[in-house]
Amino acid sequence: MADPQEEPHPALDAAYAAARERVAEEDKRRQEELDAKKAKEREELQREEEEWLDHIRDAKPKTVWLVAIDGSEEAMLGARRCFELAGTDDGIYLLHIIEKKGHLKQESHESTETWGIRTKEYYEAAEYEGKLQLKRAQELEQKIREEKEVAQGKGKGDGKTLRRLFVTASIVTSNDAREEICNQATELGAHILVVGSKGKGRMERAPLGSVSTYVILKLLQKFLIESSLITAILSIILLCRLL
Repeated sequence: MADPQEEPHPALDAAYAAARERVAEEDKRRQEELDAKKAKEREELQREEEEWLDHIRDAKPKTVWLVAIDGSEEAMLGARRCFELAGTDDGIYLLHIIEKKGHLKQESHESTETWGIRTKEYYEAAEYEGKLQLKRAQELEQKIREEKEVAQGKGKGDGKTLRRLFVTASIVTSNDAREEICNQATELGAHILVVGSKGKGRMERAPLGSVSTYVILKLLQKFLIESSLITAILSIILLCRLL
């Protein structure tokens, strides 16, 4: 006698086949809807970017901010203040400088190959660290814009409504960071320069750090130095005297 489980059931098999077909069709329909939705979102994003590019192509920033990022908390605090104050019609340049250190000179006992490897490793590590610092600053700028949109009830809270005219980041190598900051500020036509002020300690340091002091004396232009309140006041007084 044949096993009843092995007996053919045409009607049941047809029902199963039809059910599988309906499920496959439903999955296909949902996938097509999802693909269409994603394609529409991509088109919308592309359209927004094209409109934004058209907007900034011939636009000139009302204020150009040059923000020197060196990895210190003072510099990042200064960048935060810049992001809080800058308007949507402003442009922001983030600058990280890799200084050519004296200890990278080839030692008398060192072979050219060894010196080359050591120099390459130094610059690779410095560039990697610079990219991390600039990325951190860019993420901070995005976060502040999103927070502003939420607080002001504008846009979707994604930072696009209040984004700046432009925010760019670059890494340069220089023998002297102070000179490079001055050169970049002059070349970009920066209206406001943001640098960090740091020193040895409360009793030992001057009101302004060596880099910031040099830059003020060199440029004689608008600047913003993020430090303590007393240092900020002294900075303004010094700037007024210089101007």
